[in-house]
Amino acid sequence: TVLYCYLGMVLHANDKFDEALKNLTLAEELEPTNSLAKYQKANVYFSQQRYHDALDVLNQVRDFAPREASVHFLMGKVCKRLGRVNDAILHF
Repeated sequence: TVLYCYLGMVLHANDKFDEALKNLTLAEELEPTNSLAKYQKANVYFSQQRYHDALDVLNQVRDFAPREASVHFLMGKVCKRLGRVNDAILHF
């Protein structure tokens, strides 16, 4: 599953969002508790401006890693883009 995650990250970095999501989803299906796959999937959604999808995934990641700073930072960015400034401030 780690290879699928890293392949998804490389594809995301090359703006191949659909292919990245396929690999990250596969990694998630093979290992449902894989926080890295979920977090990277949220990153792809953020890049696609699919903020509600990103927030849904980030809420799942937060359940697995409640103290992970990068998760809260991305949640703050998503909330800011959604116009939810008070929620954004809580995550930053």
